[in-house]
Amino acid sequence: MTKKHPRWPMLLQVEGRAIRTQQMIDRLKVDPLQLVRIKRGETYRRVHEACLQCRSADTCRNWLQSQSKAPAQAGFCPNLEV
Repeated sequence: MTKKHPRWPMLLQVEGRAIRTQQMIDRLKVDPLQLVRIKRGETYRRVHEACLQCRSADTCRNWLQSQSKAPAQAGFCPNLEV
């Protein structure tokens, strides 16, 4: 049985952003283990929190789907400096 409308749409949004956060970490060649070690995981938590609150989700999704490897083109990302 399939449903046309997910029962928990916010869950799908949060899950999508978590996946994109990891994709961005991978695309920018950030070592996730080093990121987790900074300030005992606080920086990693802040990265995910910033992604959850980001207003550039569509831009992020499009950039991740593109073939662009240039980090400078990800200037929309609030986590780029991290």
